Amino acid sequence: MRAMRIPVFILLVLVVISMAHSVTMTRRCRDWLDTVDRADTAAAAGDWDEAEDLLQQLQEDWEPSRVWLRITISHTTLDNAKSLLEQAQLLASLREEAHTRATLAELSALLRQMDGGERLSWENIL
Repeated sequence: MRAMRIPVFILLVLVVISMAHSVTMTRRCRDWLDTVDRADTAAAAGDWDEAEDLLQQLQEDWEPSRVWLRITISHTTLDNAKSLLEQAQLLASLREEAHTRATLAELSALLRQMDGGERLSWENIL
């Protein structure tokens, strides 16, 4: 029975780390999605300064998480998200409403996909 203590302890630590990661990822994605939604609303209203500020805020919030995200999420997915964010920033600076909003919709869908892929669920476990 003593021989089982260490493996059980390691398993419990891994479960706790997985749960913490899932909660953190959900919180971060929710914050990022909220910022994207607000930027989209600002772009739809023609408030380009606000849209640009929100996208810059998203960029600044995204950067510190890059290292951690590279460990847990596919590099291709992260590169796509970064590219969409940069594209949205450029389009917002050019005041291209339709293209900006389409790019923000793509970014929003990708962030939702990232969140869903990191959630603690039976589908992700199995």
